[in-house]
Amino acid sequence: LENIAHEAFCYCSSLESFMIPANVETVGVMAFSNCSNISKLRFYCKNVGNWFSSSKNKVEEILIGNSVETIGSAFESFSSLTNLQFEDGSSLKEIKRYAFHDCDALKEVDLPEALETLGNVAFYSCGKLETIKLPKTLKAIHDNAFIDCPALKDVYAYIPKPFGIDASVFSSTTYKNAVLHVNGVAEKFRKRF
Repeated sequence: LENIAHEAFCYCSSLESFMIPANVETVGVMAFSNCSNISKLRFYCKNVGNWFSSSKNKVEEILIGNSVETIGSAFESFSSLTNLQFEDGSSLKEIKRYAFHDCDALKEVDLPEALETLGNVAFYSCGKLETIKLPKTLKAIHDNAFIDCPALKDVYAYIPKPFGIDASVFSSTTYKNAVLHVNGVAEKFRKRF
């Protein structure tokens, strides 16, 4: 199987989990839209895109396999998502805009080594997100990546040579309430790190 057609599994209410293997090259838009009983997803394909309907899903767990290189606006408004994991040896280079926007139940994200770019509003409005871990490979965080994440308490940055970020990456409540941990040293959050 190399291709999954547009809306191929649309309205498959009996589908509870699935895995997309590395040999899948293309997946059509909304291929899995309105599959209301899916709770677990696993991806090994190179690129993960907009294949789901954000409403009416019960996805609680997502595993991003080590062969995934980019994530598009795939998981926007997955309000039941509590467990986001990245497989060891990750090849993930970019998380694009709106990828995890409004994933309201997500509390912790440990981004994988190899990740270089976080897109605009990637984790925008993740209301319960408390902890984010930024890998040493990260080279860019775009505007509003973590805006409107009022519960954010700890930001761990393992970046050996910090780069400038725009003040809009985090919301003002983050600057007031979160602790920035830089290479193991905790300090009060600053506008740039």
